[in-house]
Amino acid sequence: MRAVYPQAAVETETIVEVPPLLPDPGSPAEALARRLTGANTTTTVSLPAKPGLSAGRHSGDCLARARSMSPTTRQFITRAELADGQTFLDRLLRWARSGG
Repeated sequence: MRAVYPQAAVETETIVEVPPLLPDPGSPAEALARRLTGANTTTTVSLPAKPGLSAGRHSGDCLARARSMSPTTRQFITRAELADGQTFLDRLLRWARSGG
């Protein structure tokens, strides 16, 4: 840029920092997700960071069976996985409406 306009400058400003999502084995959230999905185990999957967000990790596979999804090899969700995600959200809503 300076080759064209020597006075050019770029400034960056951190507006917000988001800590990474880390696994929390045995946490109430994990227990609930396992109960609602019927899963006996959890996995951790590296996901690409969104612009402006710190790179993080996602524990579990609640919505789209993320354990089988590699960001570098698979950039889609099947209809069955989408249906699994909807089932999970429906169960979560019923759980929340019942007062947990």
